[in-house]
Amino acid sequence: MANPRTEPSANTTEAIDGVNRVSGRYQGRDDEAVLAFGGALWRVPLERVHAEVGERLTIVLRPDCIRLDALGPSTLLSATVIAHGVHGEHVDIQLDVPALGTHLFARDTGLDALTRWPVGAAAGLSFDVKGLSATAAEDPSSL
Repeated sequence: MANPRTEPSANTTEAIDGVNRVSGRYQGRDDEAVLAFGGALWRVPLERVHAEVGERLTIVLRPDCIRLDALGPSTLLSATVIAHGVHGEHVDIQLDVPALGTHLFARDTGLDALTRWPVGAAAGLSFDVKGLSATAAEDPSSL
């Protein structure tokens, strides 16, 4: 049986290619795109979004571009650490994100991530836009 403190669960957005995928909506645009997901609004460069305003989105987030910090005004979402996976010099941190209704995984360098973000810790999430892409979600009725 897998150790829940060190083995990621099967209920995660992790894909074979090692990225997180979440659903959102292209809320609006001016000099930046405004994405809505998990009750949060996120302003990102227009070139990161390949869809029309109003469309449902599939937002792809690289795990190394998800930052954990203390909950506060600079964080977009809250999460709870639910597991770690140690991979040499980096740690994958599995997160339960209630606002998204799913799990995400973040990647942190250095084994000190295990003590900075122990299982059960609350974390605020922010995202580096260099690890984001958003495309129009596929319409399930067209499949």
